[in-house]
Amino acid sequence: MKSNIVRKLFLGSLVVGLVTSLIPSPAIGARAKVAREVIAPSGQVMVATLNARQPKVLGINSFERLYSMVLALRNRPAAFNGGAADAVSAPDVLIVQEMTLANLEIFQNILNQTSRFEYQVAVAEGSLPKFLYNANTVSIVGSPIAWIDPCKTGTDGKAIRRYQYARFLENSSGVGFTVAGVHLSNNYSGSGGNSCRQTNVVELRRQMIAETGPVIVGGDFNYRAVVEQHECDPDERSEPAEWWSMMTSSLAGEEPFVDAVRESYRRRGVSMGGAWTYEALASSPTCKGNKDRRRTRIDYLFSTKATVAEAAPDTPGWSLGRPGPYLPQDRRFSDHRFVWGRFVLSGPPRPTVPVAQPRRNGVIQVAWEPVDGATGYVLYRKRKGERYSAIQELDATATTFADPGTADQAFYRYAVAAIGPQGNQGFESRPVAEVADARGPRVIKYSPFYGAARVSRRASIYVRFGENVDPDSVSGTTIRLIQKAKWKNGRDKVIGGRVLVDGARVLKFDPNHRLERRRVYVVVVRAVTDRLGNRGAGSSSRFST
Repeated sequence: MKSNIVRKLFLGSLVVGLVTSLIPSPAIGARAKVAREVIAPSGQVMVATLNARQPKVLGINSFERLYSMVLALRNRPAAFNGGAADAVSAPDVLIVQEMTLANLEIFQNILNQTSRFEYQVAVAEGSLPKFLYNANTVSIVGSPIAWIDPCKTGTDGKAIRRYQYARFLENSSGVGFTVAGVHLSNNYSGSGGNSCRQTNVVELRRQMIAETGPVIVGGDFNYRAVVEQHECDPDERSEPAEWWSMMTSSLAGEEPFVDAVRESYRRRGVSMGGAWTYEALASSPTCKGNKDRRRTRIDYLFSTKATVAEAAPDTPGWSLGRPGPYLPQDRRFSDHRFVWGRFVLSGPPRPTVPVAQPRRNGVIQVAWEPVDGATGYVLYRKRKGERYSAIQELDATATTFADPGTADQAFYRYAVAAIGPQGNQGFESRPVAEVADARGPRVIKYSPFYGAARVSRRASIYVRFGENVDPDSVSGTTIRLIQKAKWKNGRDKVIGGRVLVDGARVLKFDPNHRLERRRVYVVVVRAVTDRLGNRGAGSSSRFST
């Protein structure tokens, strides 16, 4: 056994060094690129549960799938505090399913070579789920503790099934939390049947009853949260499955667990149609009446005594856009996807939605209500195609910030989070959106249009701007009409008239007298301002009668 493990580790270290040059797979590429890693704010953790089924003997194809799983993990999910779109969240704890200890060590080796962080293994003897934790961001307290699946105790001659939990500290805030990993069987026949899922929920919650701090449970429950299939009820509005109801209810007065993915999707008003985690051939006709591949959600993250900041299943890098046949060239790294979540362990209350208002020169003024217990605030900002990035840290007395770092006509979203006495950051507010405005009104249209000929001698001049004009910036000389001299050495003539505001974006010039025949006229418009005080640019046009 020992020699087999050594051989696998040797193979892993050898292939890691050569894989980019030896493997032509499009999934890996000539040189694997990995995104910039960002950690969760102080007092928060990123936890992921992933399935990476591997055979006991690790061949080159299996290694490719294992390597692809590391790349998927290193390039997703996009980080909340990432700034540019290429930043990803580095997980604090990984709950790994369906992987032997030897293969997990290879997985760990590849992950540590591609990450700037050091991941360590934490496994209780005999446990099916295994933990990898980021030693730079969290510390393990004691050793992992295992418990036995009450329906897989070995009394029926079958193998004992064990799960585990471990206690951690989030290093930057010193807040403790517990992570538990389970992997319920997809077939409990002969050992309790369908009721085993409910029995396991009761036992899981019994194991966690003594934990006083936040608890995050992840793993493969091998069953959908509702009775209807995914294609019939993608948003999970039908009757909940009994095991799920037991998991998310108050049993014996205990605080209920929250389904992190559903909580995040419902709060954002997003459809759960893409929240599936497993795909396989349907054993019975789907809602469409065929036996296509069926998608469902069977992998979960549950939490209690913690706030779900965001959670979602991973985008399936190996999957087709619609259910269909498995293609070998997809290099599917597992039959599942990983599920990730960002959890707030402790911190001040969530701020209310801030208010954003544009100001002169492109500045956006953001204001928010003070939060009880806050010793400071962090202001986040994002543009389209980017993730939120922290742009300013402020003390507890500040409830406004004038953001000068904007681009004209760019659309921005802002969110604010409160900071606690230990530096732990609470849940960020819902966002507010605003458009920056750094320039004043510019002329976009003349009537008569530029170069117009045979214009009526009784015509009025209309000037349209690209944005609203501040009426206070308009005077009798904002529009001037000049009659060009008929002869080369003659004098131009200024035509008297009235300048009128004819709408939020239109100015009108009425000449005092009819214009002369067959003459060239030039319209000169002086710069005006918008209501923010941004000054535009002057402009001119010409026409002939």
